[in-house]
Amino acid sequence: CNCRQGRCDCCTNRLASLIGQRLCVNVTYEPDEFQFAYKLLINDRLLYQTRMSGKNPSPACLPIAFLTRLRLCVQFSNVYMIGRNMHACLDLTAAWRTFKLLNVSFDCFRVGTSGLAIVKPEDGGGIPQLQFGANPAQEDLDYDDSAK
Repeated sequence: CNCRQGRCDCCTNRLASLIGQRLCVNVTYEPDEFQFAYKLLINDRLLYQTRMSGKNPSPACLPIAFLTRLRLCVQFSNVYMIGRNMHACLDLTAAWRTFKLLNVSFDCFRVGTSGLAIVKPEDGGGIPQLQFGANPAQEDLDYDDSAK
């Protein structure tokens, strides 16, 4: 994946080696609306585009006209906000009738006021979280029973 200025472009070469096609997903985040727009392209030709909002939206699928029962689906998951940054993961699947032919899980991405980053699902968005709670030893110093 390549991310720059609020947009991530993720393409796979694995698909190209299997069927001679280049498949890409372009994702643009719109932070004020907690929404992102994405485009699905094959060989740099636009197949599908839409906008999605909210957490963990349902997959967006489209039938491939030249292969009647083949469907390509893009699934966003693990979608959440970290401050003014959105974290999401992306999977691409292809199925013919009920048979899953392809399942590609891309790394997750984070986009927002902290910039753009490709992160692993287990990284928690790649931004350290603040830890709340006082140190018990510090609490003892703040309160003095003997003060009169």
